[in-house]
Amino acid sequence: MAEQAFEGKKVFFLYPHSSIEEYFHLFLIKNEFEVYLLRDHRYLVDLLRRFPSSIVFLNIDELFTEEQWIQFTQKLVQEFPEVVVGVFTAYNNPALSQRYLIDLGIKGGYVTLRSGMDNARQTIVKALIANEARGRRRYIRYRPTEGSATFNMKYRGEIVTGLVYDISSVGISAAFDRDIYDFPEKTLLSDVQIMFRGLRVKLNLVIEIKRSQPGKKTTYVMIFTSDILPTDREKISTFILRGLQIDLEKWLEEIPKKA
Repeated sequence: MAEQAFEGKKVFFLYPHSSIEEYFHLFLIKNEFEVYLLRDHRYLVDLLRRFPSSIVFLNIDELFTEEQWIQFTQKLVQEFPEVVVGVFTAYNNPALSQRYLIDLGIKGGYVTLRSGMDNARQTIVKALIANEARGRRRYIRYRPTEGSATFNMKYRGEIVTGLVYDISSVGISAAFDRDIYDFPEKTLLSDVQIMFRGLRVKLNLVIEIKRSQPGKKTTYVMIFTSDILPTDREKISTFILRGLQIDLEKWLEEIPKKA
C-alpha cells in the first residue's frame, strides 16, 4: 500500500466518449494523472482485482440501460470498497445524479459533459485530486519494454545510440549502447533524438545524475532543458499516453477471455 500511495492511482475511463479522447485524455496525462481508456466492461473487474486502489469513470450513456448501469455500479461499489467510482454522461439528469451520488454514494462524482468541456475537465481534475490520484509522486514515469524506446545523438563526429529505461515529462533515464564515454554530471547533450513506437522528438538534455555499478552499464538521469518547445513537450506526453495504453493492452491479454 505504501508503494501504491507513492506511485499514485490508475484512472480508467470505461467506454469513453469521443470527447474524452479528444479533450480529456492528453490533458490529464499532461497534468500527471495515469489514465487508461478501456472499451470493454468485461475486463474491468479483473483489472480492479489487479489494481484495487484504482479510480474508474463509467460512461453511462453506452451499452446498458439506466437500471443496468445502476446495478453494475452498485456491484463495483460493493465488491471494491477501495475503488473510487465516478460516472460521466452527455445529459443533464438531476434525479439520476442523486441516485449515483446519494443512493450509491459514489466518490468520483457525476460529470455532465453538456456543461462544457472546460467545466467537465475541471470537475474530473478536482475529483482526481480529492481522491489523491497522483499519490506522492510529482510525475508519471513510464517504463517502456526493453528496446522499444531508444535515443541517439552525434558526439565527436559519430552517432551514439542507447536505450531509454523510463521517461517522464521532465526527462529520461537511459544508458548508452557502448559504455565507452564518461559523461560527467551537468553535461549538456544537444540534439538528442528520442524514439518510441514510431514517435520521435529531438531536444536538449542535461545529465542530472550518473549511476555507475560494477559489471553494469552506467545509467544516466537526463533532464530536459528549459528551452523545450511546447510541441516537443506535447510529444513527450503523447509518448507516455501511448505507452500506458500499450501496458493496458498487455494486461488485457493476460485476462482469460469471457463471453
